[in-house]
Amino acid sequence: MKYISLNHNSQPVNFKTALINGLAPDKGLYFPEKIINLPKKIIDNIKTIDDTELCYEVIKDYIGNDFTEDELIKENITGSLVNPGSSKELKDEIHKLLSSSKLLELYSNNSISEVENYKL
Repeated sequence: MKYISLNHNSQPVNFKTALINGLAPDKGLYFPEKIINLPKKIIDNIKTIDDTELCYEVIKDYIGNDFTEDELIKENITGSLVNPGSSKELKDEIHKLLSSSKLLELYSNNSISEVENYKL
């Protein structure tokens, strides 16, 4: 899957590049070059399918080959579903990134959302 700039003045990039760069060189937001429909099997079973499997089925075609299935499920999806943003290591890395970038950090914890440490 390639990602295009909504300003249409930058070359298409893969998921990993779009994720790392955040914005295209022309300052446009990256957007998938196509929207992928979920398989009918997933739609028909959406209430009973395991959360991890559902997340994987939704995201896999957008990510392409930038991550292995194992990396995607074990390191990203499962960790996010278990307790999003709870890892001290992850929060430390995010804070390092925030201290040198123009990013907004949002955490969700069951019933609350809070904005922490952002710099513009």
